[in-house]
Amino acid sequence: MNIEDAEDPLPASYNSASMNSAQIEESVSESISAAVRRVLHYKTLQLQVAIDLRNQVGHDLDTYSTHLALLVQQQQQQSSSSLPMDDQVDEARKKVSKIAESYTRHLADEDRLREEVEALQQKLNNPF
Repeated sequence: MNIEDAEDPLPASYNSASMNSAQIEESVSESISAAVRRVLHYKTLQLQVAIDLRNQVGHDLDTYSTHLALLVQQQQQQSSSSLPMDDQVDEARKKVSKIAESYTRHLADEDRLREEVEALQQKLNNPF
């Protein structure tokens, strides 16, 4: 469902003086449900983007962790530690650390969005 395709928040019949309280309640309920569906759609899209970003950052983390492990292995195989290798290892460790922090933030964003989507789904199933 596209946000543009959702019905108007308050139908034109809402302003009718001939509506009884049950009709008004139903109209309000439909309007609330429509608004919740629009927000749910938007949050679901945000969640999918968050999952995709987390997956990409996770892939980057795996790649750089493997690179770091290879650098450490090369460093250990050398009889005398060379300064350039130490610098490469330090830079790789910093990169892995930054990516790990980013991954943690993406996980938190994903968890928050997942909770928001679940709350909206519950609201849609039980508007009052």
